[in-house]
Amino acid sequence: RVSEPTFGQARIPIYTAMLSLPITNDMVEDTGFDIMGWSADKFRETIDLLYEDMIINGSGAGQPTGILNKTGLTTVVSGAAADITGDGIVNLAFNLPPQYDQGAAFVMNKTVTARQIFKLKDGEGRYLWAAPAEGGGLMVPKLRSDLLGYDVLYTEFMPDSNVASNKPIIFGDLTGYYLVQRVGFTISVLRELYAETNQVLILGRVRFGGDLVE
Repeated sequence: RVSEPTFGQARIPIYTAMLSLPITNDMVEDTGFDIMGWSADKFRETIDLLYEDMIINGSGAGQPTGILNKTGLTTVVSGAAADITGDGIVNLAFNLPPQYDQGAAFVMNKTVTARQIFKLKDGEGRYLWAAPAEGGGLMVPKLRSDLLGYDVLYTEFMPDSNVASNKPIIFGDLTGYYLVQRVGFTISVLRELYAETNQVLILGRVRFGGDLVE
């Protein structure tokens, strides 16, 4: 008889985030492009980055709980303080039981951690994760979307790998993180609030929560 599975309800608190931008009526009327549409696009980009940051680093206090702040996760050491090693990456990938391989991916930042990984070399000075250059045959590092056969997701909200206490790489199946959108991102244009100052206000609002539940 196998162990009985444990089921229950996971409570994910919902939080509200808002952002605003005042623009003068003169600017709206005189610009040679759709400044309101441009501002709305930048608002949406900001919210997308907010989601990304909270999924990884959210503290759980007044905001969602991020993966890096969840207790009980398995940690694999890199093998060198404030550095990345080839053995550490291999150990991280092979520490995951095979039944969880499908959908597993590496998550890291590009500017520091991925740079260190793709600069790793063997004893002959050849890059470990490299591809032959077309025609010349020289082994050169290449920014790739896979590592050890697993997808790589880049986000600059992951910690850098050159600080000893950081956890610069997440590896696993990310479907265990639940992002709950109670109210999707909306944008309102308020024309009366600052009418006397010749301004309109672009106001964005979203309600969401998140937690690693599986």
